[in-house]
Amino acid sequence: MTSTTGGPGGSTRVVMRGEKTFQGSNNALIVIDGVPMINTNRNTGRDARYQVDFGNRGNDVDPNDIESVTVLKGAAAAALYGEQAAGGAIMITTKSGRGRNNAKNKAFAYSSSFTLSNILKFPEFQNTYGQGDVHGIADDRRENFSWSTPFDGQLRPWGQIINGQQMVKPYVAQPDNVKSFFNTGRTWENNVQFGGANEKGNYFISLNALNNKGVVPNTFFDRYSIRFNGAMDLPNKMYSSINFSYINVNQRVESQGQGESGIYNQLIQTPRDIPVWELKDYNNPFHSMGIVDALGIERYGYYGAYTANPYWIADNVDNRMRSDRIMGNNIIGIRPNSHWDIFNRVGVDFSTDRATLKIPKYSFLPFEEDYYQSGGEPQRQTSNGGYTEDNTNSILFNNDLIATYNHDLSTDLGFSALAGANFQLNRVNRLRSSIDEQTNGLNIPGYYNLNNNQGPITVNDPDIVGRSPNFETRRVSLYGQVSLNYQRMLFLEFTGRNDWSSTLTPGLWSFFYP
Repeated sequence: MTSTTGGPGGSTRVVMRGEKTFQGSNNALIVIDGVPMINTNRNTGRDARYQVDFGNRGNDVDPNDIESVTVLKGAAAAALYGEQAAGGAIMITTKSGRGRNNAKNKAFAYSSSFTLSNILKFPEFQNTYGQGDVHGIADDRRENFSWSTPFDGQLRPWGQIINGQQMVKPYVAQPDNVKSFFNTGRTWENNVQFGGANEKGNYFISLNALNNKGVVPNTFFDRYSIRFNGAMDLPNKMYSSINFSYINVNQRVESQGQGESGIYNQLIQTPRDIPVWELKDYNNPFHSMGIVDALGIERYGYYGAYTANPYWIADNVDNRMRSDRIMGNNIIGIRPNSHWDIFNRVGVDFSTDRATLKIPKYSFLPFEEDYYQSGGEPQRQTSNGGYTEDNTNSILFNNDLIATYNHDLSTDLGFSALAGANFQLNRVNRLRSSIDEQTNGLNIPGYYNLNNNQGPITVNDPDIVGRSPNFETRRVSLYGQVSLNYQRMLFLEFTGRNDWSSTLTPGLWSFFYP
């Protein structure tokens, strides 16, 4: 299990059987109460210069609702769930009111937790050389390189000259200059559960609120969920159950990548003698991005000509997503005797994701125009600005008709069999509309609307959303499993499954695997 980012709600990969494909997902399938769930990554962005990770759908599961977890590998996973479980399956069973034997046996539980988190490890940085460029001016005050002369502890000016004044500091290493940017993350979680049971049925209800402030300034992940699980016995040896959950997620995450919006990219380019913590006050003219001078000109006093103030980026590059999700299933079954169990299970996973990405438009001149030059022109800090709306509606529908048979052939030998039929519908509708920062741009700074564009809107860019942002697939399956066990220590199993998939060419869409 690996996390791709350190941001709140970032994507997590669960790979159980090694990497098997370069194109598809190697993640294990997550199954909630027998029904597969959508676990796609909610990532969006432009290219390697600007990426945003809103995490994957497994983050929507409240761990407090989990009763047990079982891992299926190999043929067992493939027989039950087909090629979508090629990487194995994680079977999650949620809690119920079972175990409370009478109407008076009800339970109520409340829990609250508060967690602090910090970054565990940073890259190793050198602390011998400071700001400058060995190929040019050794103490170049504009540079983001640490290629100057060795530290000597002497006082040196740094940053721009503004109104005849300039900052001075000792020329020494700041070993914690990158570390100082990050906050202590805070997670506060509150959970309420209550349930009960009698001889006819049981119920379980939970409410959860999780609020996570990330280590990167202004990032957060807020999740609110409600779950109801209920089961009851019906006449004539029949039974029924229903599981339902609603999840709402709101989050704000940092930008990644090698561009100006990538906060970590800005930090690791900071010279080793720059006190990053002082840059937080970007209303200070010497650390500013966009202060208006007496002539009405927007200027930057920030020391760097080639990087931006990371605190200003954290405040002004705004990536948000709201997600609403409904998951549930209903089972109606019959147990004619102690050996047979026949049931039909209908499951649905429906979600809507609404993401907005805001990149500010600006053009700032340096205060010290005579020094901050390139090719005879002042070195501006510029961005055309950009805005993206990325909306996705997803539905995963499953219907399973399953019959199981269990019988002990002797005191040592046990036999079990399962036969099932499945119908699955998977539909995704995505509309990503963007004012691209590089090829387009905003007309009016600070006004984030798709009508505020300089050129044509980019819709469903295939390099970002793929060649098929809107699709629908259907699959019909028949599957079976037979198992023999000796004293429940030695097992011999046979499995088989045949799928008919709409993604294949008609006439060739049937395939069998044991």
